[in-house]
Amino acid sequence: MTIRARTAAIISIVAILGGILVLDVTGLWITEGTKVPTKIASGEFAGLADPASIKGSFSLEDIEKNFSVPAETLASAYALDTVSVEASSYQAKSIEERFEGLEGLTGDIGTDSVRFFVALYLGIPYEPEENTMLPSTATDILLAEGNISVEEFEALSGRVFAMGSIAPAMVVTSNNENPAASSTTTFIKGNTTFGNLLEWGLTETEIEEVLGMPMATKTTVLKDFLAEKGIEFSTYKSELQALLDAKGN
Repeated sequence: MTIRARTAAIISIVAILGGILVLDVTGLWITEGTKVPTKIASGEFAGLADPASIKGSFSLEDIEKNFSVPAETLASAYALDTVSVEASSYQAKSIEERFEGLEGLTGDIGTDSVRFFVALYLGIPYEPEENTMLPSTATDILLAEGNISVEEFEALSGRVFAMGSIAPAMVVTSNNENPAASSTTTFIKGNTTFGNLLEWGLTETEIEEVLGMPMATKTTVLKDFLAEKGIEFSTYKSELQALLDAKGN
């Protein structure tokens, strides 16, 4: 049977479009510039977004959307300025630019470091590149929020870059009344109490507006309070952290 050229062309186009549709449905079709990660194909985490597919062009907002890791948490982990720049607007490759050339850094802190952090945050196995490192601010957050155990924290020591006095310098804070003013960075952690939030400058009204409910006593740990109500700590942590950051804390 002879197939005319026009018919053959139509069949070819249909076959190509059909193949693309299949790949798209399975999550394997990734167009250039896309911000949608591939899915893990098999195993315990099958169907979840794969941290290994995070690209340098992914913004922290893209990562939050696809992996449920708050942009503010990522910004805090890498000591990014969230006062003059929205945390969500940073790209993964911006982190490499931030850490490039820092004295004492013997490895790389960039896109692969972000992949590694996201994987640890979610508890998904990931093998980072040999020279990939994490800033100590990142591992401190992972430990404080219970994403890694003390043993895992200690096992990461060879991949950790101690921020020390570098962290405050990397978080550029601003004060409209006194542009020369600066402050240290305060992070909400797993053991942060309501009293801590008040001491750092938040008001009871601000806290309750974020939570949508009355706050507990000053000695109550925020994470425990939310857990008792069946609420994820990260749900409100990022909003409260944003308020603190806006106050220069």
